[in-house]
Amino acid sequence: ATAVTLYHAAEALRIVGTLLHPVMPERCGELLRRLGAAPEPARFAESLAWGGLTPGAPVCTGEPLFPRFDPLD
Repeated sequence: ATAVTLYHAAEALRIVGTLLHPVMPERCGELLRRLGAAPEPARFAESLAWGGLTPGAPVCTGEPLFPRFDPLD
Protein backbone atom coordinates (compact mmCIF):
# COMPACT_ATOMS: atom_id res chain seq x y z
CA ALA A 1 0.00 0.00 0.00
CA THR A 2 2.87 2.40 0.75
CA ALA A 3 4.50 1.80 -2.64
CA VAL A 4 1.22 2.52 -4.42
CA THR A 5 0.72 5.72 -2.43
CA LEU A 6 4.26 6.91 -3.19
CA TYR A 7 3.79 6.10 -6.89
CA HIS A 8 0.59 8.15 -7.02
CA ALA A 9 2.30 11.06 -5.24
CA ALA A 10 5.22 10.95 -7.68
CA GLU A 11 2.85 10.72 -10.64
CA ALA A 12 0.89 13.75 -9.38
CA LEU A 13 4.17 15.68 -9.01
CA ARG A 14 5.13 14.69 -12.56
CA ILE A 15 1.88 16.09 -13.93
CA VAL A 16 2.19 19.30 -11.88
CA GLY A 17 5.79 19.67 -13.09
CA THR A 18 4.63 19.23 -16.67
CA LEU A 19 1.84 21.79 -16.28
CA LEU A 20 4.16 24.36 -14.69
CA HIS A 21 7.10 23.71 -17.03
CA PRO A 22 6.22 26.59 -19.41
CA VAL A 23 6.40 29.17 -16.59
CA MET A 24 9.20 27.61 -14.47
CA PRO A 25 11.27 25.58 -16.95
CA GLU A 26 14.45 25.25 -14.88
CA ARG A 27 12.84 24.13 -11.61
CA CYS A 28 10.20 21.93 -13.23
CA GLY A 29 12.78 20.42 -15.58
CA GLU A 30 14.85 19.48 -12.54
CA LEU A 31 11.78 18.05 -10.79
CA LEU A 32 10.93 15.93 -13.83
CA ARG A 33 14.55 14.78 -14.14
CA ARG A 34 14.60 13.69 -10.49
CA LEU A 35 11.40 11.72 -11.02
CA GLY A 36 12.87 9.98 -14.07
CA ALA A 37 10.55 11.70 -16.55
CA ALA A 38 11.54 13.65 -19.65
CA PRO A 39 12.72 17.10 -18.49
CA GLU A 40 11.02 18.76 -21.45
CA PRO A 41 7.85 16.96 -22.51
CA ALA A 42 7.80 16.47 -26.28
CA ARG A 43 4.03 16.18 -26.58
CA PHE A 44 2.34 18.24 -23.92
CA ALA A 45 -1.14 16.66 -24.05
CA GLU A 46 0.22 13.10 -24.08
CA SER A 47 2.57 13.83 -21.18
CA LEU A 48 -0.43 14.62 -18.95
CA ALA A 49 -1.74 11.06 -19.12
CA TRP A 50 -1.60 9.16 -15.83
CA GLY A 51 1.01 6.41 -15.73
CA GLY A 52 4.01 8.19 -17.24
CA LEU A 53 6.42 6.96 -14.58
CA THR A 54 7.76 3.43 -14.36
CA PRO A 55 6.65 1.83 -11.08
CA GLY A 56 9.63 1.05 -8.88
CA ALA A 57 12.00 3.38 -10.72
CA PRO A 58 14.46 5.21 -8.45
CA VAL A 59 13.86 8.85 -7.55
CA CYS A 60 16.91 11.11 -7.39
CA THR A 61 17.39 13.42 -4.45
CA GLY A 62 19.31 16.65 -4.26
CA GLU A 63 19.23 20.19 -3.03
CA PRO A 64 15.75 21.65 -2.40
CA LEU A 65 14.13 22.98 -5.57
CA PHE A 66 12.87 26.06 -3.74
CA PRO A 67 14.35 27.90 -0.76
CA ARG A 68 12.62 27.55 2.58
CA PHE A 69 10.26 30.45 3.30
CA ASP A 70 11.26 32.44 6.36
CA PRO A 71 8.50 34.86 7.38
CA LEU A 72 11.01 36.92 9.38
CA ASP A 73 13.06 37.89 6.32
